[in-house]
Amino acid sequence: MNKIPFFLRLDDIAEPDPRMEQIVEETIKGQVPLLLSVVPATMTLEVVKWLLQKQQAFPNLLEIGQHGYRHINHLKKGQRGEFGKTRSQQLQHRDLKAGKRLMDEAFGKQWSHIFVPPYNCYTRNTVRLLAAFGYRGVSAYHLPAQTPWDLLRALRDTFQYLLGGNVPFHHNLYAMEGRLPCVSPALDATKDYAQKIPLSEKELIRKTERILLAGISVLGIMVHHWVYRTAQEVDSVIKGIGKIISKDVFEPTLPGSLMDRIASGKQGQFQKPGKE
Repeated sequence: MNKIPFFLRLDDIAEPDPRMEQIVEETIKGQVPLLLSVVPATMTLEVVKWLLQKQQAFPNLLEIGQHGYRHINHLKKGQRGEFGKTRSQQLQHRDLKAGKRLMDEAFGKQWSHIFVPPYNCYTRNTVRLLAAFGYRGVSAYHLPAQTPWDLLRALRDTFQYLLGGNVPFHHNLYAMEGRLPCVSPALDATKDYAQKIPLSEKELIRKTERILLAGISVLGIMVHHWVYRTAQEVDSVIKGIGKIISKDVFEPTLPGSLMDRIASGKQGQFQKPGKE
């Protein structure tokens, strides 16, 4: 029986924060693979040193990724995005070049060259530029289709993409224009960002079960440490994740490893359990 690859992605890392450190320490203790998503333009020297130390000590559990450039919104209405449709190829080139330089200077060979677009928004130009700059792949959140309306929307997005539109977001794991693999979290552990309300342990487990029933090839969970107001809330989400991955159906795997499998043409490994 094929197992479902599982990983955690921690976003918006820029400066030391006890909640961020608690999540990292607890996931290491639980042997949970974690992609650390760092904002290049605002990361502090202190957080860089801490991340380098942790990643060097646990290279099989921790990967360092790039979370955009400044993590600011350039879209005026509707969806938010730093690398959205209002950003020209020239502007995206400038920001990606600057962000990569900062990541290279801070982390050297210890970062994964995985790009995490802020607000999970990016365009064809983003993909082409990332490939040209030598990035390994992309991680952008999506919610798998769970209703007939979701499926219709996925078909619409795909059709629009074929006509020249932006990258569709309904995919979980796919090669973008034959250039870069994308490995995406399928579950957001936050209930309400504006009110800083995380999912409860029960809600996290319930949503995971619903996604699994819908059929999914990879399970990633996206976490934002600043949403949690107390250490107890952090502990609750970590316990919920621990209960989820205790099931024999999951295979803890770093996103970079999944991207390597895609690049080598082994996408067939990612099938729903029970399929040969």
